[in-house]
Amino acid sequence: MRDPFVFSMNLMRPFVEARAAVHGLSMHQEIGFQKDSQGEYKSSQCIHMDCLRWVKRDSYLPVGSHNLKAAAKAKLGYDPVELDPEDMCRMATEEPQTLATYSVSDAVATYYMYMKYVHPFIFALCTIIPMEPDEVLRKGSGTLCEALLMVQAFHANIVFPNKQEQEFNKLTEDGHVLDSETYVGGHVEALESGVFRSDIPCRFKMNPAAFDFLLQRVEKTMRHAIEEEENVPIDQVTNFQEVCDEIKNKLTSLKDVPNRIECPLIYHLDVGAMYPNIILTNRLQPSAIVNEATCAACDFNKPGANCQRRMTWQWRGEFMPASRSEYHRIQQQLESEKFPPLFPDKPARAFHELSREEQAKYEKKRLADYCRKAYKKIHITKVEERLTTICQRENSFYVDTVRAFRDRRYEFKGLHKVWKKKLSAAMEMGDAAEVKRCKNMEILYDSLQLAHKCILNSFYGYVMRKGARWYSMEMAGIVCFTGANIITQARELIEQIGRPLELDTDGIWCVLPNSFPENFVIKSTNAKKPKVTISYPGAMLNIMVKILDWDYYIERLGSAIQKIITIPAALQQVKNPVPRVRHPDWLHKKLMEKHDIYKQKKISELFIHEGKRQVTINQHPEGSQGHGILDMEDLGVTKPLQPAVPIATKRKRVPIESQEESQNLELTQSWREILGQPPSLGTTKEEWLVWLSFHKKKWELQARQRQERRKKRRVETKDRVLSSGVIRDGPTTGLGHFLRRTARSILDLPWQIVQISETSQPGLFRLWAVIGNDLHCIKLNIPRVFYVNQRVPKEEDGSSFRKVNRVLPRSNMVYNLYEYSVPEDMYQEHINEINADLSAPDIEGVYETQVPLLLRALIQLGCVCMVSRQLVQHLTGREAETFSLEYLEMRSLAQFSYLEPGSIRHIFLYHHSQGSKALFGLFIPSQRKASVFVLDTVRSNQMPNLNSMYSSEHRLLLEKVGPDLLPPDKHIFEVRAETDLKTIYRAIQRLLLGYKEERRGPTLIAIQSNWELKRLTTGMPVFEEFPLVPVCVTDDISYGALDWQRHAARRMIRHYLNLDTCLSQAFEMSRWERS
Repeated sequence: MRDPFVFSMNLMRPFVEARAAVHGLSMHQEIGFQKDSQGEYKSSQCIHMDCLRWVKRDSYLPVGSHNLKAAAKAKLGYDPVELDPEDMCRMATEEPQTLATYSVSDAVATYYMYMKYVHPFIFALCTIIPMEPDEVLRKGSGTLCEALLMVQAFHANIVFPNKQEQEFNKLTEDGHVLDSETYVGGHVEALESGVFRSDIPCRFKMNPAAFDFLLQRVEKTMRHAIEEEENVPIDQVTNFQEVCDEIKNKLTSLKDVPNRIECPLIYHLDVGAMYPNIILTNRLQPSAIVNEATCAACDFNKPGANCQRRMTWQWRGEFMPASRSEYHRIQQQLESEKFPPLFPDKPARAFHELSREEQAKYEKKRLADYCRKAYKKIHITKVEERLTTICQRENSFYVDTVRAFRDRRYEFKGLHKVWKKKLSAAMEMGDAAEVKRCKNMEILYDSLQLAHKCILNSFYGYVMRKGARWYSMEMAGIVCFTGANIITQARELIEQIGRPLELDTDGIWCVLPNSFPENFVIKSTNAKKPKVTISYPGAMLNIMVKILDWDYYIERLGSAIQKIITIPAALQQVKNPVPRVRHPDWLHKKLMEKHDIYKQKKISELFIHEGKRQVTINQHPEGSQGHGILDMEDLGVTKPLQPAVPIATKRKRVPIESQEESQNLELTQSWREILGQPPSLGTTKEEWLVWLSFHKKKWELQARQRQERRKKRRVETKDRVLSSGVIRDGPTTGLGHFLRRTARSILDLPWQIVQISETSQPGLFRLWAVIGNDLHCIKLNIPRVFYVNQRVPKEEDGSSFRKVNRVLPRSNMVYNLYEYSVPEDMYQEHINEINADLSAPDIEGVYETQVPLLLRALIQLGCVCMVSRQLVQHLTGREAETFSLEYLEMRSLAQFSYLEPGSIRHIFLYHHSQGSKALFGLFIPSQRKASVFVLDTVRSNQMPNLNSMYSSEHRLLLEKVGPDLLPPDKHIFEVRAETDLKTIYRAIQRLLLGYKEERRGPTLIAIQSNWELKRLTTGMPVFEEFPLVPVCVTDDISYGALDWQRHAARRMIRHYLNLDTCLSQAFEMSRWERS
């Protein structure tokens, strides 16, 4: 009990005050200290620096080591005198000197603890934070961080945001009451347990391929460490190549003997200032977290804007299983009850008289009781990945503050190293005065860099603090998720060259072989840094985990290419010279308006100045008949008049290629890809005959390809004639003509619907349809339609409702039935107001509010539909980007066919994932190619010969189902083993983009995966450019076996061989219509 008396005045004062009160003394009047509202003893005349407060907040000691003895031993290396409390009373009379020594020992430990750690650290913080030392010592790090941000915001002329207020009983998007929500924090994992020492040998099993990777990057790694981390120009280094050669020799020896037993190097590899650097690299700040509504109102939100960076984070929430309607019923029940008063002898209170906090408490308690009885549980935990937009144009005062503190801390760390070297030199010289001065400066700069480190670490955690002015759960989640990805990448590298032991939020504890390259001295001609010691493991990790968002910079480069190259080319009717950079959507609309033949002409366009030239407008070619009086629109046109008589033509249907022809490679690839390299001419007759036979095949193939190209040109020429039979004026070449022809085909031809999928905007769907010979992606607006049966009729029909006659469910009586059609986004935004209006007493019932929008579209459209004639007349000559469901009409299968064989091609994507292992397969039947990707923690390709496996499985199935429902018999397989999922995503995207640029006709992607399509689409956005058909086949296979790759490959090939059967069944099930 003696221990805390000296260590903390707050623990000693109550005993002293009680003893003084017995003797009639007032400690406040005697020494000026008294207890404040927070239980702290303070004085207005001096400061009270409580060492215990520093130990609890800033010492980073375990909870059980916050007493004086443990803190002094850990921080000072000093073990104070320890006495048994039971012996203190006896020692006071028998051994007073021993007791006095004990008291002095505590006082000395407390004094040196304060002078070495507390005093310099707290007063260094006082130079940064506008608070008195008492407050700086006692306040939490979040409060200190907010005070600092308020100062910086004041200097930047930024208004302080209001404190974050709690939102009671928040609902999820699907109507469940949230109990709590947060983000998934940093990744911490204990991988191995046991005793690891540098003198106890360990077994290492390493991957030689990893050392090949490191060997290729030795110069780059060391150059980055010297120039970026140590700020020494590479041309001033004198032994750069020698150090690199030494590192390569050690790595080569490890590569040659990857399995070894030797003493380990125990390392803690950490990423320097990881969270602050993540904030700076991505310009993360709470005020920069925006949504679509914010961007829509922004002046910079223009086509090609590159100020939006989308980043992923993980949200975790606990919500109650009760639905929205059940929650509303409980609210209605509570509104009719009475609740206890605030004060005794007062009347009971109604629900609306309670505060919002009390209402939320009663609602949650009643809802929890209901869920416990109805659902047998009160919580459901859900973790989902979310995508948040970061504005890159937001005022950067928060980011600038973080950058200033990071750079200032680096400066203080550098000065601390300088004075530490000066201290060593002074101690060697024996100059006591210089030693004291250097020691003081070393303590000063060490305290300053620690103070800045404390604030830097608070910038991340502060944004999730309750009541924070700059509050952002999204920002905290993005920082943690990005940091976890960095540490995971580092772990994958360490697993191949050593053994990771434990993952921390910003580092890894690991053991490396004793022969691994460690520390190297870099010599230079730099006067300030003649010698620099670089740790190769740390440098290797830092260059491996640099945070560079290539997608963001590629997007910026693409927008620059659009402005300089592709958009000017399109305006001049030149084909896109950079196909990988797509034209923006607004460009198509502008070109349609520019070349619209039905656009109202200006008066200046009707007349032209001819000068002295002969006017030939009324002249006609020989043999042609004049029309006498000209139309007003024809004035000023110098070309001969063309007859505008409607031509009655019968539109012949283009024959649809068969399934076998669609998979034929001879008409789409070059002769070298089909026949191979030509043989040499040779010198003998046999060699000449072989050469001649090969070239005859080549010439025959080239002739067929030329014939096919001429056939396609004839078909395209026929497509220029509209179904109405009138040949319209306008350019017949260029982008404008292509867009006009596309718009006419959308309006005039039937739509064979392939897929209708949701978008991020409520009520807006993406409709994929085969129209003519092309595949189109069209935006479809589906309104929320529901019916209200009310007893009192309305005066007249409104803009959003009309009176109808329907048969109600369960033969309910129809009073006055109204059909409401409301845009989905407006319905979701005003759902509470709509529910309140529909709860009126005169309403008998509300029907079909829970019908999914997708189901309504399928019922109304079927599998084939067309644009209504009224809308066609209205939109003739214009481009329609979005169609509403009410303007589309179902067509019978007796009139039009639906997805006949050969009308649409397909690509197959197979994906199956278990834990950290996964298998991807992308099959393109038309090219007889397949790309297989193996994902594992190590880059190991143990695949069998897929060509022979595919041929054997194909022969077995050929006997059962026949050739019509099988893909081609031979495929070329390409296999890659990767350890990074994003690398596989990028490779698949490149393959699909390359296929799309080849324009091989309408194509869908059949996907078989044990993940949701939304998760795959998030990782590979190119899927949004194809219609997707999920193949729902159960794939029961374990990836835990040693030869899992062989079993998984065989299962994948079997699924691919059965794909045509699955797709034909799916097409048959899609062919339906209302009777």
